[in-house]
Amino acid sequence: MGRDSRLIKLCKRGSEKAFDEIYYSYYRLVFYQAYQVLNNKEDAEDVMQNTFLKFMNGINEVDENSNLKQYLSTIAKNLAIDGYRRKKRQENVDDVDSITSSNDRYSESDILISLRGTLERDEARIFVLKVVYDYTFKEIAQELEVTLNVMEAKYYKALKKVKAHYKDR
Repeated sequence: MGRDSRLIKLCKRGSEKAFDEIYYSYYRLVFYQAYQVLNNKEDAEDVMQNTFLKFMNGINEVDENSNLKQYLSTIAKNLAIDGYRRKKRQENVDDVDSITSSNDRYSESDILISLRGTLERDEARIFVLKVVYDYTFKEIAQELEVTLNVMEAKYYKALKKVKAHYKDR
């Protein structure tokens, strides 16, 4: 039985010393994996902490013969990617909020008229459903009878055009 296998087994029995040994063996690697995705020290530290929390919360499901280095790296990378996506989505929401807050007094048709020539018809429809009516991506995809990926791609393309449209004003 290898060192990591022994440590996993001890962690399953609740050994804090075994967990500490795992932590001090791999925390730099986990931080590095997160930092490569996020490029932000504080966010990478959060991911590092969450990686070890997730590892310990699921310790009973961890195979004692698994490659612990790869296992922790994968958790860190996935959590970092999730964090990156959340951050990007929030930035997009903030951008949309700033754009639409200046248009609060306008109706849907006013928004569509102001964006005529900026957005294609399907982009405009997706944009209005998302921003004005607060539809989810899934609801929009169902209504337009397109895949979720196609719909999201069109939305983000439209959002980019709308940002450029309002930036130029």
